[in-house]
Amino acid sequence: ETSPLTAEWVEYERTLDVTARFVRAQRARATRSATMHAFRSIAPEQLAEHGYVIDAEDGTVFHAPDADVLLSDSFAASHCFRLEPSTVDREHLVGVAFRPVAERRRVSDIEGTFWIDRATSELRTLEYRYTNLPSVTERVRPGGRVDFLRLTTGSWLVNKWFIRMPQLIITTPTTIRRRGVSVTGTPTSVTAVRLVGGEVSRVEFADSVVYRSDGLALEVNVVASDTLHSPTDTRITMDGTDYELLTDRRGSGRIVPILSGEYRLRALTPLMDSLGIAPEPVDVRVADDRARSATIAIPTALQLLKRVCGEDATGEAGAHVRGVVVDSAGEPLVDAIVRLTWQAEVSVVTDRLLWSDRDAVTRSDSLGVWQFCDVPREQRIVVRVVADAREGRTAIQLEPGVLFASAKVVATAAPRVARAPDVPASVLIAVTDSSARPLRDVTVSLTTADKRTQRVRTDSAGHARLARLPSGAVSVEVRKVGYASGLVSTDLEAGDNTMPITLRSSSVPQLAAVRVVGNRTVNARHRDFERRLANGGATASITQDDIAKRNPVSTWQMLTRVPSLLLLDSAGGVFAKSSRMNTVVCWPRLSIDGIVIPGRPNLSNLPPPSEIFGIEVFAGPARTPLSFGGDSDEQRYCGLISIWTK
Repeated sequence: ETSPLTAEWVEYERTLDVTARFVRAQRARATRSATMHAFRSIAPEQLAEHGYVIDAEDGTVFHAPDADVLLSDSFAASHCFRLEPSTVDREHLVGVAFRPVAERRRVSDIEGTFWIDRATSELRTLEYRYTNLPSVTERVRPGGRVDFLRLTTGSWLVNKWFIRMPQLIITTPTTIRRRGVSVTGTPTSVTAVRLVGGEVSRVEFADSVVYRSDGLALEVNVVASDTLHSPTDTRITMDGTDYELLTDRRGSGRIVPILSGEYRLRALTPLMDSLGIAPEPVDVRVADDRARSATIAIPTALQLLKRVCGEDATGEAGAHVRGVVVDSAGEPLVDAIVRLTWQAEVSVVTDRLLWSDRDAVTRSDSLGVWQFCDVPREQRIVVRVVADAREGRTAIQLEPGVLFASAKVVATAAPRVARAPDVPASVLIAVTDSSARPLRDVTVSLTTADKRTQRVRTDSAGHARLARLPSGAVSVEVRKVGYASGLVSTDLEAGDNTMPITLRSSSVPQLAAVRVVGNRTVNARHRDFERRLANGGATASITQDDIAKRNPVSTWQMLTRVPSLLLLDSAGGVFAKSSRMNTVVCWPRLSIDGIVIPGRPNLSNLPPPSEIFGIEVFAGPARTPLSFGGDSDEQRYCGLISIWTK
């Protein structure tokens, strides 16, 4: 005791799913300190008097025993003991099972087994379960484990431990009437499981290291089924944790140290990231007694193509081209018009060059990103963008066999067009079909460099003449029902010019499905709610259809399944706690029809479900609309529950 140990350990808090298997959230903290006990229980007499699970004003406290508790007279006096048969993997151990005496049925105690080394009689492990808890908690196995370690100095310490604690929610009491008898019950369910524990990594005595644990490691190997989708630089993440790695050129990586447990891994390759395709989860268990490696197979390039272009995509018609539109400062341009043009069916007939122009048009999204499917390979593709007063242009050519390509277009301010010299030009446009027959009533639109457009129709000979035009660059667009439209860019010289254009027959276009909504009155207050619902702007959105399906008695019951909220029934009220904070109570704000209610909201006072138009939950400040504001950063961090009435 005059020369205490110096220990390094990690304490962690986890939130598991309702099955008590997979990690949903995790926080860890490393500590180094001089101590005789890295982890220590409370006095044995207190546990004997009050039990191991104690209800307090701010929650429920779960206790675990250490060696001092197991060796105490009070523990021996309040428990019965028997021998436990050894298992195959524990033949070198003797099991001693224990359970509380019958007189302790009114308090929550522990029962379980501690395992003793058969040769040395040294204590190794304690596995225990809590007793006298609600029956609904049995499937998540509330309890824990404590591992004991004897050092070379003769000292003992707890080197590993964890406590598994269920989080319960009490719903509105329900009454069942059968044969004239009414039975009222208060349903209780498990919403999550908290796991709190710690592991010692190093112990020093004086100047000597008497214990060291390198910790667990997880080897991750990402494999690909084709050469078009590389596993290099794949980002590996684990749900609910900050564990992360970037694979090498072989698709391999290592996470060390890592706490034991069951995790869900996700592998996001650079190609999947650029296409906006979310990775599928892969379950893996990290433990001392199992191989700590995981192999993740990423989708093939063709599977990714089907995800973005539809199940009918085969890659034979062309490739998927994605890109981004930015300004001269590198900022993305939203809602920019992006047009791809290329020439198809180019041929020479009677000394004339014939072709049909193809084009495809889309707009960039909120990140300036655009994409096209079925873009032909081995052809020069011109990409033009127009965004407000900015314009940009680039050209690409896809290699044979590729399924994905990308392009970046920088749009700059359109230059002022110099005034054309006062020398008139005229052009004769001759339009024929693929059989060289003239086409009449073709709409011809000619646009000059100064953005002036003239429109005419061809006569019976397929001719259209435009006069008194400025010389220089022009673009001519021709359209006729039943034929693919054409776009030609050329330069007009002063005097007479001739421009032959051939149109190719096209199939009858298929119109997209049109959804007609009748007899619907849109309330101005609900427009922002419907916009965020369509765009996925809120963390969770609840509509009238959702309310009708669940048919709740009270409106707050619709919030019990929102992952970012934990509902507490206290002092006759129902309050929502943010699950973003494990150590500090964080109360989300409440707004009704856009007006923020001050103070900690009591959700039992919400309007009834029949008056609700929609509910939105914003988990934190990143998603909360600016219009809701907030008095402090802490309030914005806790999130917001927004109620919209009819």
